[in-house]
Amino acid sequence: MAYIHKKTYTSEGVPHENPYKQDSARKYGKKGSASPHLKTHKKGGFVSTETADAKPKQNLSNLQMLYAAGGVIEASSIAVGAMAKASAIRARGKYEEAGFIENAKRLQRAAEDAKKRGDKAVHQHLQNVRKLVGSQRAALAASGVEIDSGNAKDIQLETLDLGMEDASTIRTNAFLEAHGYRRQASELEHQAKVSRIGRKARERATLLSGRLKVVQSVANTGIQMNKAGSA
Repeated sequence: MAYIHKKTYTSEGVPHENPYKQDSARKYGKKGSASPHLKTHKKGGFVSTETADAKPKQNLSNLQMLYAAGGVIEASSIAVGAMAKASAIRARGKYEEAGFIENAKRLQRAAEDAKKRGDKAVHQHLQNVRKLVGSQRAALAASGVEIDSGNAKDIQLETLDLGMEDASTIRTNAFLEAHGYRRQASELEHQAKVSRIGRKARERATLLSGRLKVVQSVANTGIQMNKAGSA
């Protein structure tokens, strides 16, 4: 059912105000607006509202832009410095490691040379012993002594025994010399391995420290920009 408001007049002939209009004005403000803090705009057949105290979005201030530029420069400088330091650690570590490896190879070659010299010395000594026994046999035969029995035979056997003992000593000395070289080479190889592990650890630590400093620098720049924006 539709309700029709009938206009009435006072005794002086003045029309009464519409009570519904008065209630609406008291509730929503002048002109029946939905809220005293809203503004209405009509554009393209649509009505849009926005708060009266809304502020337009502002661009970065000069101070904020200065902080941002300084932060980028500082972060870049920290990153480049960390990479340069890590590169220097890598180069120095590789040089040290290469030195250990080269010395180890040199000692390994010395060990092989000691073994070869020992084998050659043993062979030469045994040849000399055989020549000595041959000379003894010739001398004994020239004196008319039976060379394959009695004292003549004992002299030859003793010469051979002494010669074999000397050959064994030469072989043992050569083995000990080669073993000493190999042991030193093994120690140097171990030092090279330790150096490589330490170098990689220092390199990773340097890069990680650089990343953390970059993050801290970016965070500080953000704080400064926020302070500058709220000032």
